[in-house]
Parts: sequence; structure tokens; C-alpha cells
Amino acid sequence: MTTIVRTVIALFACTISFQVLAYAQPQITYKEYEDQLASVQQREKTAKEEIAQEQGKIESTKQQIADLQQKLADVQKEKYALLGITEADIGQAETEIASIKADLEQLLAITPEELVKRKNDLAALESRVAAVKAKPVAYLWKIADEINGLTQLVDQIKSRMQMASTETAKPASDKATSYTVKLSRENRECLYRISGYDIVFGDPAKWPYLYRANQSIIDKGYSRVKASKGASCKYARAADLIFPGQVLDIPR
Repeated sequence: MTTIVRTVIALFACTISFQVLAYAQPQITYKEYEDQLASVQQREKTAKEEIAQEQGKIESTKQQIADLQQKLADVQKEKYALLGITEADIGQAETEIASIKADLEQLLAITPEELVKRKNDLAALESRVAAVKAKPVAYLWKIADEINGLTQLVDQIKSRMQMASTETAKPASDKATSYTVKLSRENRECLYRISGYDIVFGDPAKWPYLYRANQSIIDKGYSRVKASKGASCKYARAADLIFPGQVLDIPR
């Protein structure tokens, strides 16, 4: 509770107390009444003086804040003058940084294998980062921090690229040589989908290789279903039908 509020409450309490006394004690003498009135008036005067003092302090504090803000503004202008930049330069840098960040995040969202194919895109973005970093506006703490964030994104993308390159460079003996078909009610596994898995080929279009390597067991399973259902079998070819639990060889 501020001093002003406490003073106002005290003044209000004094006024109420005086009114209560005036009604509750009708037997007091006129002299007593004058003394009590004088006391209340004195307290009221003191309260008003305290309120005026507090208001003076508030106005003084406001002025100090305004002076400080002006000094900060002057320092900012001086700093901009030393760097040879303007508010417009800062706005342009922030817009460019936001654009680069969005493009980097898009790269970070794609698969490591696809990233390897986008090296030129990453190189172009790195050049844009370097261009912003070379500008005088980059000496501002805020801009420097944002540029540092871009650099961290670039490092993450390069790390993912490196992982993909290392995985591609592994000898065939280090890669999976078989895959067990899983039960999935929402997205039934098929040769096309399995071939797209990174641990298999990483390319759905290579499903014929998977079929030819496992044609014997796939054809047998299809023949059983075709024999039991006859014309009602909805699968037109054996490659379209595989079963959970089947172990498929992965040709390398």
C-alpha cells in the first residue's frame, strides 16, 4: 500500500470518527466540540500536505524516467552513427534473417538422403548468411544473436548430410539383409512401401528387386489365396499380396 493510499485512508477514518463522535456524544460542550474540530482539521491539513509531497515525488520519478529514456535514445543514435547504419538497415537485416531461417528449417525437415541432393541450396543459404554477417548491422547484439542461430541451423543440416553420406558409404554387409513384414491395419505394408524404407532401399520404385528376390514365397502365398477365393480374389498379381510375418530377403 502506497503512502498516498494510507494517508487518504487515515483522512477518511478521521472524518468518520469525528462524525461518529458528533452523533454518539451529543452531551459534549461547545468547547470540546471546537477542540475536536480543530484536531480533525489539523489532521486533514497534514494529510493533504503528505499527499502533495507524494505527488511531488511521483512527478520527480516520472521526470527521471523520461530523462533516462532520452539518454538511452541518444546513446542508440550515437551507436548507429558510429556503425553507419539506420533503423531501415536493421529492419532489412531482420527480414533477410527471417527469410533465411525459414529456408533452412525447410531443409532441416526433409530426409537426410534428400539433403545430400540439396547441397547447392545449402551453399546458397550459407552465402546469404555470410552477406548479412558482413554488414555493419551485424555488430548489434540482437542481430548477432540471430545470425548465430542461423549458423547453428546450418551446422545441424551439415550434420544430417554427413550422417546420410556415411550411411550411403557403408558396405553392403553393414546393411540389413532381410525384413519381416509387419501387421499394420491402417497402412498395410506392401513391396512398394517396404522398398521405400531407409533400411531397405530408400526408394519405393525398387520394389521389383524385392519381389524377384522373394518371388517363390510371395507366389506361394498368392496361389493359396487365389485357390481359396477364386474369382473373388481382389489381387490381380502376386506382387500385390504379402503377409505379416513373411521374412523377405533384401538383395544387396
